[in-house]
Amino acid sequence: GKESVDGGITKEAFISVIDEVVLHIQGHDHHRGLSLEEQHMQLHEVFNTFDKEHKGVVQLGVLSTGLHVILEGTEEEKIDFAFKGLDHNGDGMITKEEFLTFFKHYFMAKCSIESTTLSEERWKAISNH
Repeated sequence: GKESVDGGITKEAFISVIDEVVLHIQGHDHHRGLSLEEQHMQLHEVFNTFDKEHKGVVQLGVLSTGLHVILEGTEEEKIDFAFKGLDHNGDGMITKEEFLTFFKHYFMAKCSIESTTLSEERWKAISNH
């Protein structure tokens, strides 16, 4: 896909860039023993945290600020960032729907990486617990 769209970066470009940076910094033995699929699943979730409007593109300024918090922020800043990533409507609370949205994105990314599917029936079973 396109690497950038109107001053933003696509998910595919984001994952490709992070892979290159980590490989350059840590060599071939990177990501603390995680498989490539697990690494990419984590990167999908990081990207989705920034992609609030689910357009598949994140503005570079938003990405830069968020990555700075993740990499160099205090524990409190990281917790606040994670909370805001789940609190889609910005009301200061994480609803069941917001929590389930996060997990649905997680499962969708996992299925995409593993070339499997998440059926509507399976998702309903998961979300009804």
